[in-house]
Amino acid sequence: MDILFSLLSTFSFALTFILTYFITSQIIKKEKELNIVWKDMNKKGDVLIPNVGGIAIFFSVILVLSFVAGTCIYLGQKEYALALSCAIGSLAVLEVIGLYDDFFRMRQVIKAFLPGLASFPLLPIILKKSILIIPFLGACDVGLFYPLFFVPIGLMGASNLANMLAGYNGLESGLGIIIFCFLSLYFFMTTNIPAFIFSLIMLSALLAFFFFNKYPSKVFPGDAGTLLIGGAVAIAVIIGGAEAFGALLMLPYLLDFAIKAANKFPSDMWWGEVDEKNRLHSPEKPRGLMQLLLKLIGPIEENKLVFIMLFVQFLWAIIMFGLFVLVF
Repeated sequence: MDILFSLLSTFSFALTFILTYFITSQIIKKEKELNIVWKDMNKKGDVLIPNVGGIAIFFSVILVLSFVAGTCIYLGQKEYALALSCAIGSLAVLEVIGLYDDFFRMRQVIKAFLPGLASFPLLPIILKKSILIIPFLGACDVGLFYPLFFVPIGLMGASNLANMLAGYNGLESGLGIIIFCFLSLYFFMTTNIPAFIFSLIMLSALLAFFFFNKYPSKVFPGDAGTLLIGGAVAIAVIIGGAEAFGALLMLPYLLDFAIKAANKFPSDMWWGEVDEKNRLHSPEKPRGLMQLLLKLIGPIEENKLVFIMLFVQFLWAIIMFGLFVLVF
């Protein structure tokens, strides 16, 4: 990576952090004024928290991505600009879906399939591609199945998985930070500049948002944030040609999905039961990965439970990163 793109990456990281921090602080104030709040289910009493914080991540990310894409055109790197412009369009589709669900609520089955529409803005770059790199099998030419099947499925899967493993202070943004940290490292080592810059910008936005989302949360991401985070993982690995790496990074999300599928995807009682010491307890039959952790480790405070989940994701990411860098 040459000096110009190193400087551009550093500037983009700093600018995204500043923008996200400022926009999030303003959104918290405005949503409180407008009563756009949601009960924190893992707290005793009616603790009401602004619930559509993900829009701050979206605005800061697309503003900086637009700046970077324009700079790439100026530097004569039109392919980089095209990839980042397609990513902006895909993020916009995901954000519209998330915002609609935050304010109007849609049926779960509809929300499960709608993120597939975010593949359309990616068509200019994915129509040229038909190769999937699969561990142990190598390069597999899947033809038009790549743009017409694998990309929409990837976007649907990643966004919905991130939307499910949620609801605890700092969990969504914390998991996203870990994943985009390792994606950034991976794309830096493989010198995939557009995927690296995209991942770095998402990492910066999530770091800034985490200051407000960590325990005790001042804002929740809402579906406008969770669908965006998961979808952005899919977009990053599509741009960077690292689909298998991205899918394996999200294996803890898949475990959460499997547990919830076994319980017929409960729409309530996914949280912990709070005792007088503000410790969370699992129900007799865990309905998700977080409740399973509660069942295994016993009553524990919410911030400690989230830390354990983040640590699990971090260890898993290290293992996957090592495998893909040293083996695959």
